[in-house]
Amino acid sequence: MKFLLIFIAIFHLSWSADLDWYKTASFYQVYPQSFYDGGGGSRQGFGTFEGIKKKLDYIKDLGIDCIWLTPIFESTYEALGYDITNYEEVDSRYGTEKGFEDLVKAIHEKGMKVIVDYVPNHCGVEHEFFKASVAKNATYDNWFVWANGTGPNGATPPSNWQHIGGPPYSAWNRHLNGVEIDRKEYYYAQFFWGMPDFNFREPAVRKYFEDFLRNWLSFGLDGFRIDAVSHGYEFVYPNGTYPDEPIKPGVTDPNDFGYLDHIYTQDQPELFELVYRWREILDEFNDTARIMMTESYSGPEVIMKYYRSADGKKKGAQLPFNFALIDKIRSDSKAQDFVDVINNWFKLLPDGEVTNWAIGNHDQSRVATRFGVERVEIFNTLVTMLPGTSVTYYGEEIGMEDACVFYNANRNLPGHRCNATYTPTTRARVRSPMQWDNTTNGGFSNNEPWLPVGEKYAIVNVAAQTGVPGSHLEIYRSLQKMRKHNAIKTSNLKDFKIVTMTENSFGFKREVEDVKQESVLVLINYGDRNESVTLDKLELFGSPKEVSLKIVGRKSELKIDSKMAIDKAVVLAPYESIVATYNHGISAVVISNMLLITMILALMNFNL
Repeated sequence: MKFLLIFIAIFHLSWSADLDWYKTASFYQVYPQSFYDGGGGSRQGFGTFEGIKKKLDYIKDLGIDCIWLTPIFESTYEALGYDITNYEEVDSRYGTEKGFEDLVKAIHEKGMKVIVDYVPNHCGVEHEFFKASVAKNATYDNWFVWANGTGPNGATPPSNWQHIGGPPYSAWNRHLNGVEIDRKEYYYAQFFWGMPDFNFREPAVRKYFEDFLRNWLSFGLDGFRIDAVSHGYEFVYPNGTYPDEPIKPGVTDPNDFGYLDHIYTQDQPELFELVYRWREILDEFNDTARIMMTESYSGPEVIMKYYRSADGKKKGAQLPFNFALIDKIRSDSKAQDFVDVINNWFKLLPDGEVTNWAIGNHDQSRVATRFGVERVEIFNTLVTMLPGTSVTYYGEEIGMEDACVFYNANRNLPGHRCNATYTPTTRARVRSPMQWDNTTNGGFSNNEPWLPVGEKYAIVNVAAQTGVPGSHLEIYRSLQKMRKHNAIKTSNLKDFKIVTMTENSFGFKREVEDVKQESVLVLINYGDRNESVTLDKLELFGSPKEVSLKIVGRKSELKIDSKMAIDKAVVLAPYESIVATYNHGISAVVISNMLLITMILALMNFNL
């Protein structure tokens, strides 16, 4: 009987580990059109499924567990893939469905998982569903958000709801390409007129997207990143009218999206029930955890609702996106700002759940541009060493910067470099091709790329940093290797502590209860001058006498594998981040006695 119980316990542990794979995973966001032109697509100079497949060894060698692909479905490309025109087919620019199937299979064979962007809030105006709705087709009449205008001839939009770009651009539209549509009502499009919002109050819409989830999960996907989830529902009165949103106190610029308090267009109560329903569908595929990562820039109290219902009976997203480092940290932030942001997030995190850390994505300026090249390691260290999952946007591992490029007015033509009269305000600057080497187009493509590569590609590229000690790439690889350390994989929040050391420096520890295992210490100097720090504030368990340095900054005078005495001050160079390990300073006799007591208690419990 005991052997049977042991077998069941071992089986349960291995099964649980598979179901919990995401809790310590490293995610790598690939923007497919900018990653690598490996052929197989319908357009030259464009990243493809085959190109991603050819770079899987590179991604695997980084230490990545899961690849996140931005939208791969058919699109007019007016919104760079987020204006989907067919949810059942992959876009030919990337390749064929067979090519995508081969890519998913290859990712799994490499021991990694793959998720894709799921864009349920809106589609492109060229989608057959929207065309049918414009024509008042009985089946699709209510699939989108329609409302009558007010005033003479209904010339005034139904409410003051804003397009994401802010006034004077109303989110209500009744023109397509400047031509008034036959249907006289206004349609609602939160992001821009070419992406009408679905009406999730319509049962047929909810069923369609449930079927979408099942179909692509059956295809072999390991989950989805849910785009713009907070915009899924809008408030509507029973008579079908929509209220104006109030002006937010203290905001004086009407061109600011924050000018209005978006209480009717974001985070409506029905939204969370929708997410909980989607989780039920993901859990139907119980061979391994199929996950949701939800994108919302709402406040942390709201984001926590995505995890599960208030009573804990309904599960939601495993990984609601955590944008705290993106939202709250600036180039002039101090150490206490980091400590507060991280501690405050953990205070709100529901028991038993894990968070994630991200420093960039396809909508955010790159780290090297926002904070300076010298701080790349600091943010890569935070993302990889803090408790939870890590999320890296392609190119951050080599310190890519924003490129001064812009889209051509016709998105099917290559973009252009900035000129003297152009201000690079578009998101094209953070979507430029991956910089593989110093050859033409940075090794991205032999053809003219859809966007020009960054100006520094000849010196900032994968080939130039591979095997070079102290390069961004090799430090990133070391950080990802350290993520496999037992202290990072198994320590929990009660073993985590982060404190300020000086005005510009802070540190945190990842300790484990097992005295036979090493714990991990991280020290960061965010400032531009040397900082002398002592480790007493961190209260290292067992009072060890020294730590062993495992990762140091690019320009550090400290040496890897050297020892650092606990009772002496440590000098951190400007912008330095270091990772060290240490053993608990407990004598062998104490350890032996603790192990003996643990074994006796375990045997007593087992016999019971």
